[in-house]
Amino acid sequence: MSGLPLLTKYIPLGPLRFCNYIQAHSYYTNVVRQLTKKDAYSSFEYALKAPETKRQWPRRLDVFLTFLQLEGQTVKERTNNLYDLIKTEGIDWLESHIIDFIYFQKQRVITKEKHLSNSLLHIVNS
Repeated sequence: MSGLPLLTKYIPLGPLRFCNYIQAHSYYTNVVRQLTKKDAYSSFEYALKAPETKRQWPRRLDVFLTFLQLEGQTVKERTNNLYDLIKTEGIDWLESHIIDFIYFQKQRVITKEKHLSNSLLHIVNS
């Protein structure tokens, strides 16, 4: 199939419209698969729809990749390295590291709160 399939809203209801929907869904699924095979970061960017999400999530991904200490100069390189690592180590490896990252972030918040409360006590007592 070359190019985009017909849009289903222009086809009357019935079997032809359903077949066209299946073709369109298959086409777009293959596009996403091809993106993933070539470049995991492109798939990540493709999945971001809202402008605010597109603005915030690359930085958040970078924080996670930094935590994992993956090799690479750019976020794109490190994301692709993460994808390759998940393929070799498995999804359980990723799940374990996500849990470690969440725990690490929680500890940072707790430590910061303690530091802030100690600072406030010091200021009040001065």
